[in-house]
Amino acid sequence: MNPFLSLAVAILASVLIASPAFSQETMAPATLATVIVTGTHVTQRTAAESQSPIDIISAADLAATGSSELGTALSRTLPSFNFPHPALTDGTSGIRPVQMRGLAPDQTLVLVNDKRRHLSAQINVNGTIGRGTSAAGLNAIPITAIDRVEVLRDGASAQYGSDAIAGVINIVLKGASQDGSLASANKTRLIVPVPTRVAHPIPATIQASAALHSSTATHV
Repeated sequence: MNPFLSLAVAILASVLIASPAFSQETMAPATLATVIVTGTHVTQRTAAESQSPIDIISAADLAATGSSELGTALSRTLPSFNFPHPALTDGTSGIRPVQMRGLAPDQTLVLVNDKRRHLSAQINVNGTIGRGTSAAGLNAIPITAIDRVEVLRDGASAQYGSDAIAGVINIVLKGASQDGSLASANKTRLIVPVPTRVAHPIPATIQASAALHSSTATHV
């Protein structure tokens, strides 16, 4: 055997034996803060890291306003949010238009779980701002079903389109598939009779929603 080859093999073996073994360091899991998804394509971004002004309103903040209407609760917590009362008692009183930064109602994009919410068929004929436009009915979403509301108080038409010139309202619903809540604004008791016989079988899950509005006018 070639003596030079034997010497090279011996040197290589000694180097491999003397090499220390390095183990891979284990990294501790990172704890993320509240992550927002409104107004950005970047994942795992918080409100403090966003370059746009974003307000995150929790369910506790909505309940602290004392209002059962989502539009009224947002108007009490957001400085740039306006929820005016209609001057006429037409369909606009049921679907009140929302305004952000003084712009028209159809220039504020409303999302529900990051999905666009449809506009109403009611045309706003009251007032001067937003006259002839349609708005999304915020009060159709119960406050008890909302986990948080993300409000982008800046124009986002480059990302969402021309209906987001005033801003974006993203309503994030609770993910619970069971249990629920029942709230009453007064002590009025309403009894609804239920028939004992049903022609068709009742499904396992029943969803119901009800609303009662009353007003009293005093003429002088």
